[in-house]
Amino acid sequence: MAHSSEPGTYELAADTQSHPLGDAHTLAAPTADFDETATGRHIPPLPQVARDAYVVGQEVAQGGIGRVLWARDRRLDRPVAIKELLVWNERQERRFVREALLTARLQHPAIVPIYEAARWPEGAPFYAMKLVSGRTLADRIDHCESFSERLALLPHVLTAAQAVAYAHSRRIIHRDLKPANVLVGEFGETVVIDWGLAKDLAEDEPIAESVAQAGEGLTIDGAVMGTPSYMPPEQAAGLAVDERADVYALGAMLYHLLAAVPPYRDAPHELRLLSILEGPPRPLEQLVPQLSDELAAIVHKAMAREPAARYRNAGELAADLERFQTGRIVAAHTYSARQLLRRYWQRHRPALSIAAAALVLVAAVVFAAFVKTDRARQFAEAKEREAVDASRAAEAARHAAEDARAQATARADGITLLQAQDALRRDPNQALAWLRTLSPNSPTPLACAGSPPTPPPAASRAPSAATPSTSIASASRPTAPASSPPATTRPPACGTSPAAARSSSPVTATRSGTPSTRPTAPPSRLSRRTAPCACGTPTPARCGPPSPSRRPASW
Repeated sequence: MAHSSEPGTYELAADTQSHPLGDAHTLAAPTADFDETATGRHIPPLPQVARDAYVVGQEVAQGGIGRVLWARDRRLDRPVAIKELLVWNERQERRFVREALLTARLQHPAIVPIYEAARWPEGAPFYAMKLVSGRTLADRIDHCESFSERLALLPHVLTAAQAVAYAHSRRIIHRDLKPANVLVGEFGETVVIDWGLAKDLAEDEPIAESVAQAGEGLTIDGAVMGTPSYMPPEQAAGLAVDERADVYALGAMLYHLLAAVPPYRDAPHELRLLSILEGPPRPLEQLVPQLSDELAAIVHKAMAREPAARYRNAGELAADLERFQTGRIVAAHTYSARQLLRRYWQRHRPALSIAAAALVLVAAVVFAAFVKTDRARQFAEAKEREAVDASRAAEAARHAAEDARAQATARADGITLLQAQDALRRDPNQALAWLRTLSPNSPTPLACAGSPPTPPPAASRAPSAATPSTSIASASRPTAPASSPPATTRPPACGTSPAAARSSSPVTATRSGTPSTRPTAPPSRLSRRTAPCACGTPTPARCGPPSPSRRPASW
């Protein structure tokens, strides 16, 4: 805050500007009463400031009704920009003061602030404002060499749209938005200037009491106001305008930024207003083939011929521009399903990348667990098959061993039977002893060798009971009486041929019918070797002595 006791001094606060005239007439912050004084029906008195309060320098810019000069405020020792009238009359003075008051009401970083509004000693009004060092957006666009360089200036248009959106929230419209009225500072700051044609929508000002521009950047007196290349059709026709007129002007600024030329550039200056009324400008897609569909849709919506088809205010336009810059869905564009998917991916790429990586990791873990489980299952199945095969092999080996044991037992039993048959001719008791050594699982020995010997009746016994040629058959059954029919022929013993059995039978019938115990001749070697067993199995007649384990106890 700075204060001085000299005449014409002022006190600068954070939100208000003071202009002391003695002890009263202080300009306060915007209020309802203040809005009433800003309508032009009453011009508040401005303080008088001496010329030596400012060191005025060279001219910076010139507009339709005024010019801007570089100056230094000696009281605060800071550079400022001073705007004063070119033509000084009552109507222009009223509009000029109104501009200063409206601009002072707009406290926004992108709107140039007013430091002081006063009069020179001769009575001419002026106001001092912040001096912004930089170039206009129009100059920046002209120095761009490619579309990508111009597209990099899009954030400045977004900032200007946000500043105008703030003004719209205060019911103030600019009515002369163009790249030449947007300053880009040395450090990238963006400021909307020249609010000389601004209008408070709450006041009732005739539309015709304004100015128009014949060229690209100068505003002249006329029936309409604004710059033709950036003027909506209703403004060019002299009709009432609202916030949507500024929306059209911002769309025309975007058109100029993207195409490097303003709209209706091909039309002559004197016919430009007529061209605006006749139809839209040249399609932006023809001038910029590489333009994205979303940005083209924003420009088309902002520059729609009918005000109802445009954005309702600069805030909606700024929101759509911000959505475009951040990769979100633009409200002005109609998307296909593929475009929506691509936009969603571009907007959520980090989160989707992390989710995809996590999904791949989970899938890899699940796959590894599945592979491990499958390998364990295959290993268990292989072990189970090996166990089953080993069990089957053991079972087969057991059966083979049992078969071999059975065969060995059968062979041993056959040999035992042969030994018993051979011993029967010498000693029946010894033959019985041989038979007792047979295996329990072998066929009944008596089926091949006959029943165990029983003593014959006394009447039929031979004189010598210990005759070596007594057969198993004669020792095992009684002698048939003479009157009985001939005895049934029994099957030969194992290892004995039928002929040998008949010739070796110890019981024979005599002519008188009495049995004879005369011993018979032993069978021949051939008959003993080829004689079949009673069971039908050929067995050798003699296979050697029995094994020690099978020897009878009486051996």
